[in-house]
Amino acid sequence: SALASLVEDPDAALGQGAEHHEAAARAADGEAAGLEHLVAREQALDAATAQVRALAEARDATASALESAQMAEAALPGRIAEAEAERDAAVRTAATESSLAADVDRLATRADAARALAALDPRIAAATAEVQRVVEARNSTHQHWNDLRTSHLDGIAAVLAAGLVDGEPCKVCGATDHPQPATPADDAVSGDDVAAAEAAYTEAQATEASARSALEALTLQRATLAVTAGDVDVDAATADLETGRNALDGVRAAAARIPALEAAYRRRLTEI
Repeated sequence: SALASLVEDPDAALGQGAEHHEAAARAADGEAAGLEHLVAREQALDAATAQVRALAEARDATASALESAQMAEAALPGRIAEAEAERDAAVRTAATESSLAADVDRLATRADAARALAALDPRIAAATAEVQRVVEARNSTHQHWNDLRTSHLDGIAAVLAAGLVDGEPCKVCGATDHPQPATPADDAVSGDDVAAAEAAYTEAQATEASARSALEALTLQRATLAVTAGDVDVDAATADLETGRNALDGVRAAAARIPALEAAYRRRLTEI
């Protein structure tokens, strides 16, 4: 045994032990070197795997980019047509600006006429009432003049009698004898009274003519406004005007976009 050998020949036994330990150490060193080699190989393998993965990802990204480019290229004619159609639509819309602006002007005139018409109706009603009032006043002054004239004629005998002179012929019957000349009544109407009543009637006629003229002017103005306003009221005319103005704003906005749309269309053409 190893113990017996150590007892019988210690030096030989120790030498063998040393050789054994050296051999074990060498074996351990060899195993360590192998392990280090394996670790290095594993690390290299990991690096290669990462590199392969990166290459695969780059390949996939390239394929995706290529696919996207192919899809964009396939879609380009449609995008060009879309840009061209959008530009042409804006051009056609902008071409209506002049006629639409004229329509808006007409709608504005109609709305103004409708508002003026609504404001005029109360004035016509007041003018109509004024004509009715002055007609009644004229009738009253005419009746008063007639009444005074009749009363004056009824008392004309007293007026003539006041001018009779004994021995001179009467201007009515020619008699020179005036036994019972007529005497004026207490409420006798003079010629001045009749003249004043006639003047009042003449003034009433002038007032009536002025009132009628004013009413006729308002009526004519209303008829003219009615032609312009048509059969719409203020609210409808205002709403139509607002709609027209909004449409005109849209047309002008489309016209303002034409340069940008043209530039976008040109850019699409350069992508071919």
